Amino acid sequence: MGATNFKSVGIGRDANKAFSELVKDASHRRGHEGYTGTIAEKDDFVMVNLLPRIKVDNVIDIIETYCFDKLKGKRLPKGVSEYDIKRWSDIFEDKWGPALCVEIRGQKAKEIRKRAGRARGKVFVFFGMASE
Repeated sequence: MGATNFKSVGIGRDANKAFSELVKDASHRRGHEGYTGTIAEKDDFVMVNLLPRIKVDNVIDIIETYCFDKLKGKRLPKGVSEYDIKRWSDIFEDKWGPALCVEIRGQKAKEIRKRAGRARGKVFVFFGMASE
């Protein structure tokens, strides 16, 4: 069996609650048999703590790029070392290991909550590789 990358956005009072809801929803939608290629394959997650104002999508892109191309001239965001990227990349590409998680803040979080019809809650993105 192979693996594919996934990215799931969840809202909850904390990352644990958002993760549980996403896993439950993905299991319900894709089945409980395994090899879904979704967050349903994950049992846990590791938080990626970023300085404020760092664009989450940029960091996800750098982590994915590192797995396949080893950065090749990409500039790292302030406060993120190549060691961090390597460590997160190792977690990212382990289809049997935990997912990575980043809290989305600011205006982007507001927009996501509004689209979801949720007035409150923190917004998190979970991502990584999952078996399929």
